[in-house]
Amino acid sequence: MPVSGVKVTKDRTAAVVSAIQELARTRVLVGISEDTAVRKDGGPSNALIGAWMEHGTQHVPARPSLVPGVSAVQPQIIAGLQNAGKAALDGNSARADQIMNGVGLLARNSVVERINSNIPPPLAPSTVARRSVGYGRRRRVSKKRGISIAALAREEIALGEHGAAGGVIALINSGQFRAAFTWVLKKS
Repeated sequence: MPVSGVKVTKDRTAAVVSAIQELARTRVLVGISEDTAVRKDGGPSNALIGAWMEHGTQHVPARPSLVPGVSAVQPQIIAGLQNAGKAALDGNSARADQIMNGVGLLARNSVVERINSNIPPPLAPSTVARRSVGYGRRRRVSKKRGISIAALAREEIALGEHGAAGGVIALINSGQFRAAFTWVLKKS
């Protein structure tokens, strides 16, 4: 029976309730998944390296990328979550999932951008000297000049060659750590 002259032509209540319930069970997780944690070089897992870089160790200073990377896009994340909520209120759970995936991609890309920004503090000269990028050239030049590889690396750092310490970006050696960051939608 119509109330106040309102006639229901299509009842979408069940679709709306279902979409809202599904959205409420969905979380966007950004970080290093189990699938991307293993390194090709057999070294420590990307997840372990991520914890070391985020919090530092006794011998390695913290160079956080995950939390600051996600925080940098927090306003856009909030707007995306609001849009996902609107899609759910329209009963469109597929669109809500699509928006949530976009939020995950946005956060992941911000983390990668942070890694690419050469997070301070600069690498120690000894670390720069050990890095495989340019190591052979450094060895030849240091022999020719009669100085140590570490001394050559210190000179390159002082000169600011390539915009970073000897062209080396702190959190990028092989690129495996950076490539390990991803996002997933987890339904509870």
